Amino acid sequence: MAHFFEHSNDQRFTDPHFVQFQERQAHTFALYASMPRFILNNYIPSIQSITELVEIFQLPEPFVRKRVNSILQQEVMKNSF
Repeated sequence: MAHFFEHSNDQRFTDPHFVQFQERQAHTFALYASMPRFILNNYIPSIQSITELVEIFQLPEPFVRKRVNSILQQEVMKNSF
């Protein structure tokens, strides 16, 4: 979805570094779109393991781990200010 909404160029004719940047953008978008924080927050207090989130959201474990880590990093940053 991110490619469609955010990237208007043809990657076959684009600088490889810019293509890598676009791929990172699309991956980050996928993390947020597939596990929105407002939904995830409902589960976090009762979750005992990553495996439970994998089952709930039906996503690969590495993907779920990245999303949970991004939320934990946001919390650390928020609490440090």
